[in-house]
Amino acid sequence: MPAEQRSEGKICRVCGEDCSTRPRTKDRAGHYYCTPCYEQARRRKAARAAGKTDPPPRPKTPAGDSSLNLLTAIAEQEATASALPIEPVSCKGCGVPVQRGTVICTRCGYNLTTGQRVSAAIPKRARGTSGGVGNISAVLTKPWFAFVGPLVVFGILFAAAWTDEELASLYLIPQTLFCSVIGIAVLVQAFRNSVGRGLLSLCVPFYQIYFVFSVNDSPHLKAFYGVAILVTIGSLAFGGPGMPSGY
Repeated sequence: MPAEQRSEGKICRVCGEDCSTRPRTKDRAGHYYCTPCYEQARRRKAARAAGKTDPPPRPKTPAGDSSLNLLTAIAEQEATASALPIEPVSCKGCGVPVQRGTVICTRCGYNLTTGQRVSAAIPKRARGTSGGVGNISAVLTKPWFAFVGPLVVFGILFAAAWTDEELASLYLIPQTLFCSVIGIAVLVQAFRNSVGRGLLSLCVPFYQIYFVFSVNDSPHLKAFYGVAILVTIGSLAFGGPGMPSGY
């Protein structure tokens, strides 16, 4: 057989190169493999049998291409630098350790780049905004306002009725309605507490006073009940009906 035909028959099945003049291996089917390809295939087979996978082969860079070599070296250097731990530095404003590259310290506001301290100014709330409405509503819900507010209103009505006896109804009608509503509220609260306390507040004179100021926990009910007692005493100056049932 000619030498050219023999050479064509000894082609490595992996890399496709002629291995007739190099160390080679022939399998049972008559296929040729150069020794490096054969050893690499054998290692991969052993790795698959052990449940492992070899990393993909690294692409070869032409020896004469210096730019690709430089880019590869830079990429490897950046990868190595990113894997290293970052050493913290101390803030010059408060001394707390911060990571390298931090611009502003979150504790004291010191700018590590400019050397100046950042201060956040809180703007003052403008007058007439929703904050004022919230303050007013907070005052209106205070227990002391539940006492002072109605007392001022009834004081004005009492002064008007005192100057003119014909205006006595201007004080007596609101006073009667106010005391009736407060008396009903006390009875409801007493029955919610217990049936026995509710019956005592309804039937026993002056028990409501004990219940409101000793048993009841609502400061607003105590304030309104105190106003009811005072305005009822004031109604006696005009011949008023007095306190509702239970006083």
